[in-house]
Amino acid sequence: MRFDILEEEEAPVCAYWGVQDVQKARTDPSPGRRRFRAPSSDSSTTSSDEEDAVSDSELEGSDRDVHAATSALATLQLTAKSRQELVKQVERACERKAVLAVTGSDTYQTLCEKLQRARQDAEAALSRLDRSSGKSGDDMDVLRKQQQLEREATAKLQQLRLAKKIVDERRSKENVRKLQHDVKKKHALQEAKAKEEALEAQRKAEQEVEEAQAKAKAQAAERAAAQKKQEAQREKEQAATKAAEKEAAAKAKKYVEDGHKRIKRLEELHRHTTEILDSPDPAVKKIRMQIRRE
Repeated sequence: MRFDILEEEEAPVCAYWGVQDVQKARTDPSPGRRRFRAPSSDSSTTSSDEEDAVSDSELEGSDRDVHAATSALATLQLTAKSRQELVKQVERACERKAVLAVTGSDTYQTLCEKLQRARQDAEAALSRLDRSSGKSGDDMDVLRKQQQLEREATAKLQQLRLAKKIVDERRSKENVRKLQHDVKKKHALQEAKAKEEALEAQRKAEQEVEEAQAKAKAQAAERAAAQKKQEAQREKEQAATKAAEKEAAAKAKKYVEDGHKRIKRLEELHRHTTEILDSPDPAVKKIRMQIRRE
């Protein structure tokens, strides 16, 4: 705590003794300070009531001391030493007021009651422990029996877990076999469908070739009939016929080649899928299991 008072020269003796009179009119609050202490097991409500009454009176007295000391600052001429003494007295009075306010609060009383109950509970637990020490032999028998039961239960639980693990492994293998069968069946259907499509494309190409050849023959007959009428037209028609035949042959050849290429791709795909299904690699098995889950 600071007071903005300028440094002064040494005050007269009468002024110093005037401050000492003010100090004598107040009681030193330091002996009245109280520590925070939890109540013991022999505490009583009577002492708490008396403390509350004393705390109220001391609080009022400390308020009067603070007001008196602060009001004296405005009227007295203080030296450096007397000013420090007065400041210390005001600080002690404020501290005393704060301590009294805390100890007289409901929160402090509740805390003391909780500590008292905790102490009583601890003493009761110790007394129960002392009374039960004579039954240690029976307790050991019960404990050994309980441990035996726990070991038997643990063994049964391990057996059940092992049986469940075996059943799960069998079920997993059966699912893998079923998945492999389904995959093979699916690939067989896809292969049959692809072969059928290839044959259909080949038949269509042959039909187009036949139609083109028939058309070329008809055009050749028409050109032969018109050859006598106009030689130039005949040569032109012959060139067109040759071009059409060449185009039809190239188209037919392309259809046939495409059909053979598609058949080769399907055979290669079937070979790769068969290798994957028959592979003992764990990574491949893991992929098959993932496909089965999906």
